[in-house]
Amino acid sequence: MAEDTPKTRSQAEEIHSQINQALKELDEIRNTQHSITKPADLQSAEEAITRATDKLAALMTALKIQQAVDSDELKEKADQLVQSMPGQFKNQGRRLVSI
Repeated sequence: MAEDTPKTRSQAEEIHSQINQALKELDEIRNTQHSITKPADLQSAEEAITRATDKLAALMTALKIQQAVDSDELKEKADQLVQSMPGQFKNQGRRLVSI
């Protein structure tokens, strides 16, 4: 893993925190007993489960992307790419982006 700057470390920690919260939400759904007597009740339960699992999947994907961005291998490849370019580039540092 590359050396973490305070910003990248806090980004990864924020994602970990959000994953833990999503897991708690899934536990609440699992442990809450719902009385499903109508089709609308079942649909509501299914939608809550889908929202929670989709959120968890997105957060886990975000964590994997953040880990890849922070990797030494990617940093080395980026350095090689910049060095192979004919012009001079200025390092503007890391920036927060949304995908």
